[in-house]
Amino acid sequence: MAWLSDTAGLPEKTLKFLRNNQPQVMVMDCSHPPRADAPRNHCDLNTVLALNQVIRSPRVILTHISHQLMRG
Repeated sequence: MAWLSDTAGLPEKTLKFLRNNQPQVMVMDCSHPPRADAPRNHCDLNTVLALNQVIRSPRVILTHISHQLMRG
């Protein structure tokens, strides 16, 4: 399991570790709806999806979800 909170902008070393050790469950913050610009502290949905394309965890659990993410 990987617990990734406040993770916008993971260092390459961390990405490599996660890619090589492919966690079965990844818990990630997803505070923002999809954005055009890169988030600074908390991930948006685009960032979560892009990170999991690299890490390839079979299960991703979102946490720290903003009420703005639920609009639509």
